[in-house]
Amino acid sequence: MITKLVTLAGALLTTASAVTQEDFYRREVIPLPEGSVCELGSIALLPDKKIAFSTRRGEIWIGSGVYEEDLSKVTWTRFAYGLESSFGMFWKDDSLYVTTRTDLSRLQDRDGDGEADRFEIVSQDWGFNGNYHQFAFGSEPDRNGDVWVALCQLGGGEKWRGWAVKVSPDGTTTPVACGVRSPGGMGFNSKGETFYTDNQGTWNGTSSLRHIKPRSFLGFPTGLDYYKLIPDLDAPTLPNSPSRFTEEMKRIPELYPPSVLLPHGRMGASPTFVVSDEKGALGPFAGSLFVGEQSHSQVQRTFVEEVNGVYQGAAWHFLEGFESGLVPGKLAEDGTLFVGGTNRGWGSRGTRGFTLERVRWNGKVPFETSQMRALPDGFELTFTEPVDPATASDPASYEMAAWTYIYQSSYGSPEVDQSVPKVEKATVSADGLRVTLKVKGLVEGHLHQLNSSGVRSKSGQPLWHPVGYYTLNQIPEAPAPPVKPVAERKPPKDWVRLPWPEKKEILTGMFAPSEPEKALIAQALPTEPQVKVEKPAKVLLFWQCQYPHTSIATGNYALQEMAKSSGAYEVTLSDDPADFRSERLQEFDVVIFNNTTSYDVTIGAEGQEALMDYLLAGGGIVGIHAASDSCRSWPEGVQIMGGIFNCHPWSPKGTWAFKLESPEHPLNAAFGGKGFWHQDEIYLYRKGTFSRELSRVLVSLDMSHEENRSSPKLYQQHIDLIEDDGDYPVSWLHTHGKGRVFYTNFGHNASTFWDPEVLRQILGGIQYAAGDLEAEAMPSAKLESPAPCACAAPHE
Repeated sequence: MITKLVTLAGALLTTASAVTQEDFYRREVIPLPEGSVCELGSIALLPDKKIAFSTRRGEIWIGSGVYEEDLSKVTWTRFAYGLESSFGMFWKDDSLYVTTRTDLSRLQDRDGDGEADRFEIVSQDWGFNGNYHQFAFGSEPDRNGDVWVALCQLGGGEKWRGWAVKVSPDGTTTPVACGVRSPGGMGFNSKGETFYTDNQGTWNGTSSLRHIKPRSFLGFPTGLDYYKLIPDLDAPTLPNSPSRFTEEMKRIPELYPPSVLLPHGRMGASPTFVVSDEKGALGPFAGSLFVGEQSHSQVQRTFVEEVNGVYQGAAWHFLEGFESGLVPGKLAEDGTLFVGGTNRGWGSRGTRGFTLERVRWNGKVPFETSQMRALPDGFELTFTEPVDPATASDPASYEMAAWTYIYQSSYGSPEVDQSVPKVEKATVSADGLRVTLKVKGLVEGHLHQLNSSGVRSKSGQPLWHPVGYYTLNQIPEAPAPPVKPVAERKPPKDWVRLPWPEKKEILTGMFAPSEPEKALIAQALPTEPQVKVEKPAKVLLFWQCQYPHTSIATGNYALQEMAKSSGAYEVTLSDDPADFRSERLQEFDVVIFNNTTSYDVTIGAEGQEALMDYLLAGGGIVGIHAASDSCRSWPEGVQIMGGIFNCHPWSPKGTWAFKLESPEHPLNAAFGGKGFWHQDEIYLYRKGTFSRELSRVLVSLDMSHEENRSSPKLYQQHIDLIEDDGDYPVSWLHTHGKGRVFYTNFGHNASTFWDPEVLRQILGGIQYAAGDLEAEAMPSAKLESPAPCACAAPHE
């Protein structure tokens, strides 16, 4: 008899025998229409708990009952037939959009009889010669409404074959990147970046998951002829064969590596769909990309990260035993993963000619490595359960191997240039959820296999899938040494009362960021916007103040450098109140107030009126720290920042615990779903000035930690104002009229401006205020249920 022990959290602990897939996931076959050869090419999620699928033979079927427990009651209606093979489909605005080998089309049922009666081509701006291999794999719309299409080049060199293109809602087709060989599916990560799978073959030593970096060359050269159709883009140099990808990247600046190599035979042989699980619907793997596998009838799990501007990451086995070779996959809102299969012409472990199946997680937690991150001298592993410290800290629990593939015009590649990296040290975190491996012998550009078979969970359970494969495109740079303490810089006595020109000279001279501080800012800067923009937003960065904060010059520098590094906005730096005139403000998408105490006094009555008109008409405003220490004499202006400073019990010398409210909110993406600790001065707001009825709170003080309530670094004269269950918001957003506002309390300390997470949140706030980043602004008090929170872990 097998005995199971259950933790207080209700998660699976240990069994007397090895766990199986059925312990965590239920896989079910969904009945298909009788008499039809349903070789599935794509799946779409429809309203009213319906789905649609397309077939390789040109049919589209719509089904009901596919979410219900009793699958015997599933019904199907044929919606369309006579199409080309479709490998991409989605529902939008009462229409089905279908990517076929020849075009992107919109299908509608105008008379409501359940069959399409209007077929409209959105784009057919790519070539097709009828060859069996000339597939086109389409995405759902991205955040801009564009549909991405990966065009298989095999079988002929027609227009844009071997390219990834995107199709705008009006049908305009834009080439994005060249070098696609034989794609198998497309999807987006949590940032909205586009990924696709490509199959082993010529110029592809093994299959892979690849990020489509705009204007890059992805490695397969037979589509290079079509650079001649792009006036401002020159074709890259042809790669040498045989060679290595890393060597050719030195010769060809545009060449961009695969994000996750999927070792042929070890991790399947033909990857397909790409599904992002942003909320952890398939288990404790939020943020993962799941990849279908046709040949082995499996689903693989990947984790990707960005290092030095390049995506890379790890892959593990995940689910198996499907009835046919998987091609399409879609993750529904309720956590159901729908997958479809076909094996005609390709073969698969699943023996059926075709299948439609669903998978659901039962809530039990498998012991797995959920994340694997590259470090300058090894890797950091994150686990789904606390590990046993003895086994996890033993280097003998881990075995490694590394290799790469030949980059060549011949088909595929053996594993070459093998090496054996060695785990020298394993350090377990205090909470037992992370292990840092110090590894000797990392090889940049190689695939690194890590076998963690010796690791056990705290309850004694082995890893369900102990072997992972990390593609080390870039070894992260070691962090800069700590900034040497700068001798305390003391301004002249009573300098806060000096006229602005003299205060300005002190701020930009004595308190300008040092060279080491500039280096720290450079390391912390985001290298890309949170969402891509067609053109940078115009930002007015205003910094004249009444009471001066010594971090102002550092903040100005960081915000200007972040504009350059991300490309999201362009900065006009100003300390001139005359900029607050209606005609001048209309030139900007966003106004940033950097520590501008009493800005209402600075800009005067005419400036106040112009600023309010600007916001109500749709302008964007970002406030940093002391921007909320304003508007005491302008009651209407309180609504701009959403609160007025009262005092600061949490001093700038203390490190305080913060929790995320709505961890999945786009403006909390910088923090990775986790609460955190940060050193800065934190405000308490005047009663009646801040309201959750008006603002959506993103970050607040985590009062479950004793440090936030009784630390000696609290300003003792204000400690009586702190309540154990008090509400102490720190960052929030709201709308006012047609305008958008983001505010953060962080920014008193200069060191805040070299904190990468805080900078990324501010960048997201700027993009939200500019209208480039869509983010829910429903006030916290008006949510149907309280927002989930991610609290800070104990301070190590």
